[in-house]
This record gives sequence, structure tokens and C-alpha cells, in this order.
Amino acid sequence: MERVLFGQHTLRAHASRCGLTPQGLSYRFRQALRHMVARSRAGPLPTGNLILLVDGLWVRFRGRPWVLYLMALKPCQEHHAIFLDPVLCPGREHIRIWRQLIEAIPSEVRRRIRGMVTDNLRGMKSLARQHGWVLQLCHFHLISQLQGRRGRNKTTLAGRSIREALYQLTRQALELPDGPALRRTLSRLRLTVERPLLARKMQMAVREFLRDLDHYRAYQMAPHLGLPSTTNTVECMGHLIRDLLRRARYLRSPQSLHTWVTAFIRMRSPLTCNGKHFQQNFLV
Repeated sequence: MERVLFGQHTLRAHASRCGLTPQGLSYRFRQALRHMVARSRAGPLPTGNLILLVDGLWVRFRGRPWVLYLMALKPCQEHHAIFLDPVLCPGREHIRIWRQLIEAIPSEVRRRIRGMVTDNLRGMKSLARQHGWVLQLCHFHLISQLQGRRGRNKTTLAGRSIREALYQLTRQALELPDGPALRRTLSRLRLTVERPLLARKMQMAVREFLRDLDHYRAYQMAPHLGLPSTTNTVECMGHLIRDLLRRARYLRSPQSLHTWVTAFIRMRSPLTCNGKHFQQNFLV
């Protein structure tokens, strides 16, 4: 099972080794997956104070959107994250679903959560505030958004120099420690974002960043929590799941996808998850 899920063998190749037809092995494999997923999750959840990392993975069935809700728990003083079982829901990502899923985390575990790392989905700030958690907004989502509107390689793009200044100043404001250099950078950023510019969406993103500055810099304000500054660990699992979806030709329904992915996550978890000061920069 592990070799098929992790892409080391296809069902067809494995069937020939076992002396079975592909259809026969496929049936046995599906039964084994269902049996595994029907059992309670094996292994204890992490002890001590925890950080909750969340992200939604978009998929489509028959042209309709579904979201695979992914959650992982990172012990504050350790460098790995253990994934909870995923939940697959129709429609678009919604804060109402996240509220329900977080309430479903066993209360003994939920009481030990001290912080949450997420993208800036509407409602996440109030959700963290409701639970008394420190909220760290994902740097990667913000930087990707700005980089897409940066116009670095488009010499004729209107406002290119201002776009580049907004991008670079925002990067500095994310990384600089508290002090005079940060105050100067924020002052320049606030002046630059008000300059006339055709890139309205970039201006809006930077203004939102300035409003939520403390949430983007929570990893510096609460260093004892070992907060990651991105949801990259959860997104890494998302990339592994997408690779599974490309290889698996048997996922013809939401139910089969959920079964495969649940088994995959149980086998693949935990993943490495470092605090900010151990993370590499993925964007230049």
C-alpha cells in the first residue's frame, strides 16, 4: 500500500508481480484503504503547547469546486508537524467550515494551542482572537501576491519603479527586527503606497499588510512560541497530494479522493516544520 501511495509502484505494475489482474488488485487495494481509514487514527497527538497550521487545497469534480481542509499541529519547541485527518467539503473555502473543524479538535488538545499560522482568509483574525491565540499570517501568500504584480521583467509596465519599491519595502518590513531601521522602512512604505499608481490591487495588498502588520510579525513579537512565518509545511503536503492525484486514476469521486488522501496523510505525517529563524527563503 505504501509503495503505491508514495508513487514507487503503480497498481498495474504491482498486479503483475502478485499474479493478479489490475482490476482484482485495485479492488483489494480500495478495500484495504477503506479498512485503514475506518480505524481510529494511530499514534498520539503531540504533547505540550502547540501551533496550529491550516490551509485549504482546491480540487474539482465535474467542474465544481471542492476544498480539502488541511490542519497540522506543531509543538512550540520542536521542528515537526503532525497532520490531522483532512476534511473534504464542496464549494469554496469558508471560515464557517474552519470554525467547525477547529471546534472538532479534541478539547484537551485545543486548550494547548497557543498560536495559529494561516493565510489572510476573511474571518481568521476573529477566529484566533476568539480562542486567545497568537495569529501569524503567512508571508509566502503575501509575497506571492505582490510578486505577481511586481512587473520586474516588464520594462514598459506603468509604475514599474513604484511597484518594485513596494515589493522590496514590504519584504524588509517582514524581516527587520524592531528598531530604527524598521521604523524608517515603514515610514517609506506608507509614503510610497499613497503615490499615484495604476496597480490598485497591489496598493490594496500593501495597505492591508500595513493594517495587519502585527499579525505578519507575530513570530518576532512572540519568539517563545517558535512560530513559522509561512504555511509551507501544509502546502508541502498539498503538493504531495497533488502529485498523488496526478498518478492515481481511480479517484473518480469525492469519497474515493478523501479515502486515498486520508490514508496518504496518515502514512506521510509528520513533516518537518521549523520556526521562522530556521526557514529558508523560497522567493527572491
